[in-house]
Amino acid sequence: MKHTFALIISLLVAASSLALGCGGAHDHAAESGHDHDGGHGHDDGHEHGHGHDDDDPRPGLAFTRWDADTELFVEYPAFVVGEESRFAAHLTRLADFSAIQEGRVRVALDGGASAESAEVDAPSRPGIFTPTLTPTRAGAFRLTLSYELADGVKGTYDLGEATVYADVAAAEAAAPAEEDGGGVGFLKEQQWQIPFATEAAALRPLRPSFEVYATLRARPDGEVEIPAPVAGRLAAGTAAFPRLGARVDRDQALAAIVPQLGQDDDRATLDLAVKRAQIDLENSRIERERLEGLFKAGAVPERRVIEARHNERELLALKSAANRRRRNFGRVQRTDEGDGDIAVRSPLGGTIVEVNAAPGAFVAAGQALFVAADLERLWLEAHVPEREALRIGEPSGAWFVAPGRAGAGEGAGDAADEPEGAAIVEVGAEAFVAAAGRIDPESRTLPILYEVENPGGRLPLGVYVVAHLITGPAREGLAVPRAAVVHEGPEPVVYVQTEGELFERRPVELGVRDGDWIELRRGVAEGERVVTRGAYAVRLAGAAGAVPAHGHAH
Repeated sequence: MKHTFALIISLLVAASSLALGCGGAHDHAAESGHDHDGGHGHDDGHEHGHGHDDDDPRPGLAFTRWDADTELFVEYPAFVVGEESRFAAHLTRLADFSAIQEGRVRVALDGGASAESAEVDAPSRPGIFTPTLTPTRAGAFRLTLSYELADGVKGTYDLGEATVYADVAAAEAAAPAEEDGGGVGFLKEQQWQIPFATEAAALRPLRPSFEVYATLRARPDGEVEIPAPVAGRLAAGTAAFPRLGARVDRDQALAAIVPQLGQDDDRATLDLAVKRAQIDLENSRIERERLEGLFKAGAVPERRVIEARHNERELLALKSAANRRRRNFGRVQRTDEGDGDIAVRSPLGGTIVEVNAAPGAFVAAGQALFVAADLERLWLEAHVPEREALRIGEPSGAWFVAPGRAGAGEGAGDAADEPEGAAIVEVGAEAFVAAAGRIDPESRTLPILYEVENPGGRLPLGVYVVAHLITGPAREGLAVPRAAVVHEGPEPVVYVQTEGELFERRPVELGVRDGDWIELRRGVAEGERVVTRGAYAVRLAGAAGAVPAHGHAH
């Protein structure tokens, strides 16, 4: 954002310098007889004259037109027999509003029986083509501008009827009085250097909605707390110790616990217990062998032999247990892995969203070590205020603003309640899970739940969002993309493109908002083009007072 702001400031400074240096006269002279309904483009309704050279007394003309692929902003001086008319045809690619770098442009005056034309096969500067046409006879002609780009895209703009005057005096006499309609100047060279776009205001179906706060949370069966199965010392296990955001599979071993020994045990006590078990086991073996010999001689009953064998097996088990306890004690001290470690496993496939212990730490039985959640499907829990709960019914769908995700924001030029990078997420009626059926006693709201698909876990768990519950059928309204609206204090405004390089600030009254679109109840007419990207830069240009003179030199 800092880099973008610095670029905008530098562009405004450059615009001011260019405006002072050009000094082109505002010789507004709409040429009579122009046809405003060209078959290959859309007329913006503004055909103002622009003096293209301080030394050229001829009035100038300018047109702004659009077709499916390009925007044309063209300036040229009025046609006079024998005089060169140099065009400045600014061609913008509408796919990304960039300057067209390669291609050819042809301008033609068609008089029916004869035609005169001029062509250039490359721009003189990126985006600006400058063919020069010298008419040889006076009269009324049809003016067209054709282009063919390097990628094969081509088109023709019909610029209507143009008059070729017999001399400069006749051209000057035909020019109407100059009218300065004001506005904000923002050169094509500036537009091409920043993220910029315009779009025509159009009628669209808009769904009424009710705005509430909501929370994205895990489903009840999509989140699990993973406890320590026994007390002991936590180790990494067979793989790396889990980290936040790590993906895990169902039944995957996350860590290992070396079971904790009794508090009174130490190394000397354990060594003594092993030695004592070895001595007892050896004495038991000797006693068993002695009794077996006496039994063969008939000196003792068989019962004594059976008891001796049973005692020997018990002492063997006690010796094994003593050895195991001594080995476990050594592993606890070293946190080495061993056969006696107990695995901590995830009962759920998903993402680790909490880690509450570190390797080497002693943990108690039942202590929460990790939390895993399935982030592929979440619940949107909308909180409807108590006073609205009775009239809300069952909404037919919802949409909400997800901060910091896909979508380009305008920073300070966005709607005031939305951060940079905000994106719209649609939730269909089929995603409705349930309404809670009771008012939450603490928040005094009615929870309404929707299931939200979240591929790749792009939406953060637990975040608060602004949700819009759809409450009725769509109705038609004049709408523009939400990014077109700039909040200047409490007042919402848009910037309307009245010419290729001229914009007008329009206060607007907002209506229904439906996802990325917002209704304009007043301030803009259908078909007018509003700035949808770069509006804040245009606003800065207006605040700086850098209104360039029309007909700046190219």
